[in-house]
Amino acid sequence: MYPQHSVSSLPCLASSITHQYAEAKRRRTRRCCRPSSRGIPTCRPERRLPSFLLCPTRRQSLGVRRKQPTPVQRTLSSPLTIVWKFIFPMLWIIGFGAGTVALWVGAFQGNDNQLSSDWMRWQFLTMWLVGSTYLVWFASRLRRVSLDDGILKASNFYREVSVPVAAICRVTQSYMSRPTTITIHLDRQTSLGRKIFFVPEGPLHLLSSHPINDELNAIITSTREVQEETEASGTPWGNKPDYTFNDKDADV
Repeated sequence: MYPQHSVSSLPCLASSITHQYAEAKRRRTRRCCRPSSRGIPTCRPERRLPSFLLCPTRRQSLGVRRKQPTPVQRTLSSPLTIVWKFIFPMLWIIGFGAGTVALWVGAFQGNDNQLSSDWMRWQFLTMWLVGSTYLVWFASRLRRVSLDDGILKASNFYREVSVPVAAICRVTQSYMSRPTTITIHLDRQTSLGRKIFFVPEGPLHLLSSHPINDELNAIITSTREVQEETEASGTPWGNKPDYTFNDKDADV
């Protein structure tokens, strides 16, 4: 059934097999290599079909995996947050304060070289004190807010806290303040407080609800619907009433 070889013919058979293997290897090298300008053979890479043309089984055997979309961090607060928090209050307090001091020392005089009345001096001083107090209070509460894959991040430019959207109780919008502000109320205490106060990005909305306010309320509604179907006792804020969310130093 199989050809019989004697012991004496085994070396010849081995030499023939080695020769055939070397010849086949030379043919493969000749197909994939080409001589360069210096006469040195340069091998071409093996051609493969693009991964999207391969069947799923072939892609899996070659280790080709479909790229998963990476979550993108979205900023909810206005890009002018740093202006409203630091630059504008400083300019207003210094400028209005300088004008008030100049009014008190008599730098401004009327047509007949008359000094300003005492009533006007006290009026400007009261306006400066009230305005400065309000701006300091407004700027100290202002936060930079972003949303990253179900995690709400708030920063005061010195410290940043990250809380899950499930910790949001409610969202309110102020229609009287300018610029428009939104306040996020949390169910737990953080190093930045239980309220996250920020100026939303986008155009000014005078008497209508801001789109970010509607978006956050929709997130709260969907999160509560999910919580009703799952058990919340496994969350850290469910097991530990005194749980405080982790925070870290913010990158200015």
